[in-house]
Amino acid sequence: MGRRRGEVASPHVRPRTSVLLAGLLLLGCSTSSDPTPPPAPTPSATTPAPLDPAAIVPGDWSCRDSTARFGLALTDGVLAVTGVDTRDGEVFEISEVGWDGRVARFTSRMPSTGHTVQNTLRVKDRNHLRLARAGGSSFSCVASRAPAPAPAAGR
Repeated sequence: MGRRRGEVASPHVRPRTSVLLAGLLLLGCSTSSDPTPPPAPTPSATTPAPLDPAAIVPGDWSCRDSTARFGLALTDGVLAVTGVDTRDGEVFEISEVGWDGRVARFTSRMPSTGHTVQNTLRVKDRNHLRLARAGGSSFSCVASRAPAPAPAAGR
């Protein structure tokens, strides 16, 4: 079946293809005359609220496999860090503190031994931080909120 000279070939379109093309044409042409954007979805009981690291980070944190306890406080977006070895009460020297709104970084040094470690804390969930340490001994752990220290005897 040949074409005659000057005749335009009629395209052969399958029925499913024509339905698909018509659907795409309708989708592409459907516009709303209402300029108001759709309302933002509201969190439901099954949708957890987003984590706010600045609201979670402040507090005392420790890992089960470590005697180090770190206290973190945020004031006007500035992070302050304290640290103590709970085994003997020796206080860490803390330096190079940084906070980018999501990750806390600081260097801790134990004065009696000179042991220095770079620490990174990231929010894991509302009750846990991921602590990674690099330096003389590198490891990572999940830090939990540390219980309040017991009051001194005799008070």
